[in-house]
Amino acid sequence: MKTRDAKSVSDSMQSGADDFVTFINQWGHPAWSVLAVKSSLEPVSKTYLQKQPGKQLLENVPLRSARDQDNEISPANAIVQIRDSAWIVVTQALCVPIDEDELNGFSAQARSLSAILKTNALVFSGDDTSYAMGFESYQNGKVEQSYEWRSQTNSTTAHFSELGVYFPACYPVTDGNEFWLAAFPSASGLIQSCNLIV
Repeated sequence: MKTRDAKSVSDSMQSGADDFVTFINQWGHPAWSVLAVKSSLEPVSKTYLQKQPGKQLLENVPLRSARDQDNEISPANAIVQIRDSAWIVVTQALCVPIDEDELNGFSAQARSLSAILKTNALVFSGDDTSYAMGFESYQNGKVEQSYEWRSQTNSTTAHFSELGVYFPACYPVTDGNEFWLAAFPSASGLIQSCNLIV
């Protein structure tokens, strides 16, 4: 992927969550859950894998530009390292129906990672029924703050840029035995590396 100049990278980092939500809504099913952990790629990958029995970790999968033919999102979990960011982003569910029990489970994952790794973590989710979205953050396993937007058309920039969290518009793709991370232009050059849990 092409790198960008410093100004465009900064602009993209500021609008990352808004670009991510736009990608979700353009895909056609406005439900998702992603988490961010203030740590490095290896400990997040290994700890998250321990909570996924029977699955395996694929390290440093290829990064590719999203294409029209990449029309299916793999159920794999992408664990993404962003350039010049202290946060690792994990896709838990993208553009699929999510019920309340699953949402609670995704929140529990964030809380658990925060406690185990003794760091900050947050979960950012969208609901297809109410079309609302919100996040809850944790510090050392304890709730720190939460916020909800009534509509997915609201901007998240003020909240996530203050926290220094960037959610890239990307998704895992599977084609037979081949796996990669597809990234939209807004995330191009900002993703340093990615592991997948499959």
